[in-house]
Amino acid sequence: MSEQELCSAPVEQTPPPAPPAPRPVRRVGTTTMGLVLVVAGIAITAGMLNPDLDFSLLCKLSLLVLVALGVEVLIAACTARQAKLKYDVLSMFVCAFLIIAALCGTAAAPMLEYVGPARQKAVRQLEDQWTDQVLDSLRGQENVLDVSCWLYADDWSTTAEIQRDGFDVVSNAHIHVTLLGDYADEASFAEACAPVVEALRDTSVEAPTLEIHWNGAGTFFDLYLDTPFAWEQTDLTPYVSGGNFEQAG
Repeated sequence: MSEQELCSAPVEQTPPPAPPAPRPVRRVGTTTMGLVLVVAGIAITAGMLNPDLDFSLLCKLSLLVLVALGVEVLIAACTARQAKLKYDVLSMFVCAFLIIAALCGTAAAPMLEYVGPARQKAVRQLEDQWTDQVLDSLRGQENVLDVSCWLYADDWSTTAEIQRDGFDVVSNAHIHVTLLGDYADEASFAEACAPVVEALRDTSVEAPTLEIHWNGAGTFFDLYLDTPFAWEQTDLTPYVSGGNFEQAG
């Protein structure tokens, strides 16, 4: 073969090497977030259906989310040797947020024992019970027009203590009574108040603050007892004040 033929012969080209196959990507954290969201959703739904449900144990177990996340990382590292691990930042952020929220709830739980809705409910139940006692005590008093009662528990008493100790945790209680009738002076008003005071001596709250009020034709009288000593007196006239509305204004 001549030199010219050799030069004109086609040159056989070697095909380029095939690019390496991309490594599969495995996201770490997605499974843990899914489980956490399922548990959180179930807990929130249960709380809406049962407001008295106690979540304190669930909040304390929130750190197990870190354990679950660590287990998922270890499993992925051991089983996916050919895969490229990619941490799901969003999932880890959501898990961290839920953990912080649960820990804050755990820290706030003791405070809810003093200011939470369960405590308020316990105080209201105690107040309703005492109000029923007051109304029963005054049922035979024909000159009683209206009765109102307020009751407050000690600020440092918890829900459990209120439910256990009842009226022993009461720090302040008040009864307001409005009388019917016609009274010429403070002595006659005090005499009309005496049976009411006597009827209220035996309620579960000892010596509450008592105010008995009467309005007449431009005149008013008030009896005010705010100490155990005042409750023990038989002559209530010194505890009566009154006058006319023009003087009061």
